Amino acid sequence: AFAEQRPLPPAARSRANEKCYGASRQKEHRVELLRSDKFQLTADDKAFVHWYDAKCKRVLSNKMVLAHLLKATMHEFAKIEPEIIARRYIEGTPGEENDCKNIRGLRNERDSPNQNPSFFDIIFYVLLPGSKQIIPIFINVEAQTDYTPGYDLRNRAVFYAACMLADQKDSVFEKDNYDNLCKVCSIWVCPEPPKSVANSIDSYSLRQHVVFGKSSKRPIDKIQIVMVHVGTAKDKNYKGIMPMLNVCLSKKPDKEKQKEISKKFHLNLDQEDGNMTAGEQLVWKLKKEAWEAGEKQGWEAGNKQGWEAGNKQGWEAGMNDEKQRIAKSMKDNHLDINLIAQCTNLTPEQIEKL
Repeated sequence: AFAEQRPLPPAARSRANEKCYGASRQKEHRVELLRSDKFQLTADDKAFVHWYDAKCKRVLSNKMVLAHLLKATMHEFAKIEPEIIARRYIEGTPGEENDCKNIRGLRNERDSPNQNPSFFDIIFYVLLPGSKQIIPIFINVEAQTDYTPGYDLRNRAVFYAACMLADQKDSVFEKDNYDNLCKVCSIWVCPEPPKSVANSIDSYSLRQHVVFGKSSKRPIDKIQIVMVHVGTAKDKNYKGIMPMLNVCLSKKPDKEKQKEISKKFHLNLDQEDGNMTAGEQLVWKLKKEAWEAGEKQGWEAGNKQGWEAGNKQGWEAGMNDEKQRIAKSMKDNHLDINLIAQCTNLTPEQIEKL
């Protein structure tokens, strides 16, 4: 996920320090770079970011991946095997087991008066283990590829969890029966966090603190927020659930990813783009190759001409060359000229000359 490390020339290093990048920051994050205001993103650039976000969400809809995630982050499931969690508790029915690979999910759109609708990535329920009654826990899982969106992600996680609590009134319980309020948990999986927090899990919940006098200990276990910072093998604490999440959320091709996951973790993600036509799969493959080649050329040009101007010029030149290569490959595969033009932003006349 990082560009190859290369030393910056003195002039570029000085500008980087002025921009608060720090002289030691010589690796730039790919998705962070795309979202930066320093560059004007093309439709292809934005499409690739949305494509990667969607891939992460689809991985996190797999019941076995969710089972491992719940076991690693929630005390209710810490002593239960992931296979049992997936079959009995995730969207479970008491006394029954299910073999569904992916969750069905609950309604992920939230409407509130005088506000724009908000959307959860994934929301579903699990049954509370060891309870004689049918008590659900509502789980929200967010795949957050942008770790620095301009605000503290934990504040957004608090808001999402509070929404899940508020939405239970008149649906889970009625009137003033607040004792029937069910626990909620919002889990944020960050596949590309800063190196300082890579391979770490933070959990936040309500704690009782007696300010004065004596008080009985009455825990209120109704809300939990979890931040999962997925790192790489090069970072510290690369153990537990981190290796599995690192592979599952990587940008590797689906077949290569599935082979590694099956061998190391015995999981079947079923991640092949089965809903795409052969032509669409080729488009995505070529766009990914263009991304990598354009980024490489942009980085090299940026080191020669300075961070801002050089990276922008190199990026644009590299992407323009790759767009022409994409168009030629699509043309050689007998794809429709209009489709090629739409995907590459080239004119039909330019495509015909390739």
